[in-house]
Amino acid sequence: MLSITIAIFLAVFVASEVIVIPLDHAIETCGRDLQVCESRLASYRALTFPDDRDTQCFVKCVLIELHAWSNPRGLLKHSTIQQYFIPDSADCDYEERTRRCLDQTLPNCIPGDSCSRAYWSFLCYKDNYGNLVRQLNQFIPPTELDISQHQLDCVDILKLPREELLNSASLNDSSNCYARCLLLRSEIYTDENGLDLDRLYVLVGYNAKKKAFLEYAKQYLAATSYDCQTDRCRAAQVPYQLFHEQLVHMFRTDGTRDISYVFDVNNV
Repeated sequence: MLSITIAIFLAVFVASEVIVIPLDHAIETCGRDLQVCESRLASYRALTFPDDRDTQCFVKCVLIELHAWSNPRGLLKHSTIQQYFIPDSADCDYEERTRRCLDQTLPNCIPGDSCSRAYWSFLCYKDNYGNLVRQLNQFIPPTELDISQHQLDCVDILKLPREELLNSASLNDSSNCYARCLLLRSEIYTDENGLDLDRLYVLVGYNAKKKAFLEYAKQYLAATSYDCQTDRCRAAQVPYQLFHEQLVHMFRTDGTRDISYVFDVNNV
């Protein structure tokens, strides 16, 4: 009887894990945190977002939960939000149309009103980019704080001096497992499949066009390769170098704080 009970519990647990969809989870979380009434929350679950102040701030909350909102710039992260929309196969103008909407709409928002900017930015995508969809494989990228914690965890787990973080762009053979550890913990890499370029784009692509970003990444990775079966840590080096390069670019673009924050343990 006990084994049957455990089996049922595990089945329910696994099922509950499988059905968690990022967009739905963000809506429920924001509904809880903002104390949204059930009737209004039902509208949001149906992906209907009326133009009122409460809804504007609710949409901003959802974007924050999805890690798709850049607070310093007051802008949507294109590489993160694009995965929630599927353009029509016959539509060749969806990206430019969305960009025009953003350029025309955002200047009319009240300066400093981040709820309004978030709401109208999201509507530009919802009305122009494609169909808003819920999927299991939509990736919520780690935040800068997550990445910083991953760095500290990796050097501690691998028993490396924390000063290694200051030289992480050029790790030597004695510490190159740090690169693999950081990639794995950022959920953009596996030993079996290597670097997940779609997830890398979601995390660090920002306003770059996806096709150009992926082409550059593929060329970068093709320049040097290692046999994963002989040395998994060494195999992670080139993927890590690409990740590091794009991460630096992301922090400089976002301007959240000085770039040394994520690479200098004194600032963690």
